[in-house]
Amino acid sequence: MWHPRIDVGDDAVRISHVGFRAVLSRDAMASVEEIPETRFVAGIGAHGWNRRWTVNGRRRPAVRITFDVPQRGWVLGIPIRVETLDVSTPDPAALLDDLSVAAS
Repeated sequence: MWHPRIDVGDDAVRISHVGFRAVLSRDAMASVEEIPETRFVAGIGAHGWNRRWTVNGRRRPAVRITFDVPQRGWVLGIPIRVETLDVSTPDPAALLDDLSVAAS
């Protein structure tokens, strides 16, 4: 399986994966935490509704990012809003470290 591409910058996090892309503001992040697994049992790609999205290549491991202000993303070119994003990653601890270093 493959995981979403996640690029952590000082001001934004860029995530892309099978039909999904988003540039998420670092300033709008309310919380970031490791979760045991993504919400979707079957399938990979982008899944979601009502501002809660999962972008995954596997069910676990994953990181949940919650935003104070809804962020813009696109699924198959259609604009969406993201308030909660579960994203699979092979190394959640490294992603959490990257997010905390970029925030400093």
